[in-house]
Amino acid sequence: MPLTRPENPRSIRPMTAALVLLSGLQTVQAESYASLQLGLAYPAVARLTYPGGETAHRDLYPGAAVSAAVGFHLTERVRLEGELGYQTTPLSKFAFALEPHNRRGDARRFSVLGSAYYDLHNPTPFTPYIGGGLGVAWVVIDDAQVRSGATAEAVTERTTVFAYQLGLGASYHLTPEVKLDLGYRYYATAELPLEQADMSHASHNLYAGLRFAF
Repeated sequence: MPLTRPENPRSIRPMTAALVLLSGLQTVQAESYASLQLGLAYPAVARLTYPGGETAHRDLYPGAAVSAAVGFHLTERVRLEGELGYQTTPLSKFAFALEPHNRRGDARRFSVLGSAYYDLHNPTPFTPYIGGGLGVAWVVIDDAQVRSGATAEAVTERTTVFAYQLGLGASYHLTPEVKLDLGYRYYATAELPLEQADMSHASHNLYAGLRFAF
């Protein structure tokens, strides 16, 4: 009976490591997901800063927010996301050029953020999480009506600025592939360099949505 040479253990180890790595990559791919969320945006910061250093405050009504994201589980507890967001907030009682006017219009923002979240797994169907993200926002002050006496002027301004968010929330397992997601996010940008003043922009956002695994 012919003798066969035993396989070299050193050649087996790299093969085993490669199989483990491929298995891990498949697990990560299986835990990818997409999410869609709707929410309310409550203005948090309301201030104008003029070139001379003077400041004026503004009042904003609560508005609407929506976000869509795709992500994957980097580890069992850590998720990474890419998110597209949109938010609109009606303007009211806007102080402009250091004189009170009755201003009407909308402040809108579109954002692209990269975020990381940490899931706090436990024996219940609820999974709390915390996280945050960085990115860029395109902010539009759209068709704002500035009234002074009998005159009115429509103003539109656009700018691109750095943006970030911090958040927490919890997901609930409806099925193995679908989760209900409820969360809070503090969203803010760098000061908006508008034509006549720099404007602060931040909001408290409450979201509800669904997360779909694929």
